[in-house]
Amino acid sequence: MMKRGRMVSGALMALILLANCRNPVDIHRPGDFNHAGFNFSGAFESFWNGMNMYYVFWDVEPLHYWDTVWDTYKPRFSSLQSRLEGGENAYTLLAEAHRYFGEFLAPLADGHLFVFFDFGLPRISPGLDRVDARFSGLAANNNPRRAFFASTWSGVPFTANPDYTNYNFWEYTIRNYVTINARSFPFNPGPIPAYVEPGSVFRAATGRIPYSGGGFILYFYSSAFLLLEYAAYEYDAYRIIMQYLNDIASPDLRGVIIDLRGNTGGYTEEINMLLDRLVHERLHFAYIRYKSGLNRLDLTPWIPYYITPHPNPAERVQNDVPVVALIDDFSISCGELAPMAISRMPRGYLIGTRSFGATGPRFSDFSPALLNGGSFLNLSGNTLWNQVVLAGFQTRSAAHRSYEGVGIPPNLTIAFDWAEFYGDGNGSGRDRQLLAAIRHIDPAYTGP
Repeated sequence: MMKRGRMVSGALMALILLANCRNPVDIHRPGDFNHAGFNFSGAFESFWNGMNMYYVFWDVEPLHYWDTVWDTYKPRFSSLQSRLEGGENAYTLLAEAHRYFGEFLAPLADGHLFVFFDFGLPRISPGLDRVDARFSGLAANNNPRRAFFASTWSGVPFTANPDYTNYNFWEYTIRNYVTINARSFPFNPGPIPAYVEPGSVFRAATGRIPYSGGGFILYFYSSAFLLLEYAAYEYDAYRIIMQYLNDIASPDLRGVIIDLRGNTGGYTEEINMLLDRLVHERLHFAYIRYKSGLNRLDLTPWIPYYITPHPNPAERVQNDVPVVALIDDFSISCGELAPMAISRMPRGYLIGTRSFGATGPRFSDFSPALLNGGSFLNLSGNTLWNQVVLAGFQTRSAAHRSYEGVGIPPNLTIAFDWAEFYGDGNGSGRDRQLLAAIRHIDPAYTGP
């Protein structure tokens, strides 16, 4: 925010601050609304109060937006309740209430925002709607729109054609590009169901791409930051991690490609595990802050966020090398924080398409919200909505740029051409984004 061109007197400043201060709000926890049976008005009121307390981006949203939502929609939900009591069809009224939720939630920036409903009403996610809108003009056979977490690889572009959905994308990538010490393994959900929906499979891969002048480019892919969790009980996951970490210290290393396309996030500590051997001094790449109280603008100061170098210099990269992150519209949460860090490296570079726009990771999906912000449940007797998933804190870049709701732009924008890659089953297997990353590091590369 730009500073004003002249000083404001202390007395006048005090008056301005008093005029803008809010009176304390009579805040209710969502579970305090114990209506007898279903109540439209109470359902809206409990939701509004829960968001008023736990949403962490009120300073990003237009001033007084949430008050406008109350003024506009509280009478509408009260009218729905009166119409219900007057005998109007309940399911018609439920559909109307659901539409109202979609309207007032649509502008909100939080990319992690999901609202789950009862009565068979579909969940609402403004972030997913924004990403879907980016692909609305694409032909069906080249449209990456997909059900969230629903393909056999969480980053495979999704269409309704099962041949596209079930095609093993990474086997083609490994075969054509990553030709030395290639290792790829799919992980079934196992004991970590919180991040997985039925039908999902997480995958990790690593290996070497030959460098034209000798040596190799190290390639690494993971569909989520859950590798350390899987490595505790899957030996193949452990081997992929160790192979990647050992290759970083090789004197033959010429560059690193970290493929975060379709990476749906996970645990932030794994970002440091992935990158701490690629830096020789502490790397400041972001700021974070939390809610400090239950009022909208109760926020902590901005706290610097770092990648800390691995304590053993012998395990770090021998010389600074180019590090390229591949990102796309479904690089989400920690799948965006990692490229944010890579972009701050001396030779870091981002290739692909704009990321999802959910850079403020969440703590948990359950009540009560932690540190005064984040997800919460409806514990009351009304059952229109039952769960709200929210980010638990804000993240900004080292330049104090917020990418929440808009995504991180790459340095080089290249759209994935799914029709070229797979087509009708006779595609070339040519991955334009990966090819651009290789040639950024090795301009003489002559692969497919």
